[in-house]
Amino acid sequence: MRKTLAVAILILGIAAATEAQDYTTYRTWSEAVAGIDAKYAKLTRISDPGTPASPGYTGFWFFGLEQFDVSGRYALGMKVYFQNRAVEATDKADMGIIDLQNGNKWTRIGESTAWNWQQGNRLQWRPHSDEILWNDRASDGSHFITQVYNFKTGARRTLPRPIYTLSPDGRYALTHDFERMTHGGTN
Repeated sequence: MRKTLAVAILILGIAAATEAQDYTTYRTWSEAVAGIDAKYAKLTRISDPGTPASPGYTGFWFFGLEQFDVSGRYALGMKVYFQNRAVEATDKADMGIIDLQNGNKWTRIGESTAWNWQQGNRLQWRPHSDEILWNDRASDGSHFITQVYNFKTGARRTLPRPIYTLSPDGRYALTHDFERMTHGGTN
């Protein structure tokens, strides 16, 4: 009886998992390339594309950084207003928070002129805090800095150097010499 019950629960579990999956998975690369009878997951756009006259392109731009807050409710995004050309030092990007539980509402929290197509501006949540960080240029354009925005209080502060990545505990940051990079991407 126990064995029969365990098998029945296992079968029900597999059936439920199979029904819940609404996209195709493949066991090998060759199967994926062939894409026979592929079923794709439903995508939902969460950013405003703007209008044909004034398009907006929202993304996160780089992997390995914290895009979502610890609750999973809020996602960070960087919005730009052009594409298909190199980034110039005067091109601004807006930083914002997308509320995934409130109609994907966008809230602008700042801007930056220190970004490129490959890496964005290293926008990220600071682990174990309510702070969001992104790189920018000093107001006189002389060097790169980090903007810090507290999500809960709205407080702002500026760090004198840019940040590449943060330690898992959020206490330390690493950077490199962004001044040696070409603005549109890395050499």
